[in-house]
Amino acid sequence: LNSSRALYDDLLTAEPIDCEWDASGLLFVFRTPAAFAHYAEVDELLREKFRTPAVRLTADELLADEPALLPGSVSGGYRYDGDAQLRP
Repeated sequence: LNSSRALYDDLLTAEPIDCEWDASGLLFVFRTPAAFAHYAEVDELLREKFRTPAVRLTADELLADEPALLPGSVSGGYRYDGDAQLRP
C-alpha cells in the first residue's frame, strides 16, 4: 500500500497530468458503535501487516475534525493521514 502511494507521488511529480490528486488523507466514519468496534480488527490488520496506521477518533473528536458531520450521527472514525485520492 505504501509503495503504490509513493509511485503515485513520483508519477504526478514527474508528469504534468491534469487530475484531481488529493493527498490530505482518508476518513472512515461509522454511524453505529457495532460498526466502529468491528472496524478495529481491520485497522489492526492494516497497522500490523501493511504498516498503515490510522488515528482512531471518538465521536466528539470526529465532529471537531469534520464540521460537515451532524452531532449524534456518528459513533467514531478512523483517519488515515498518509492516504490520498485520485479523480481523473
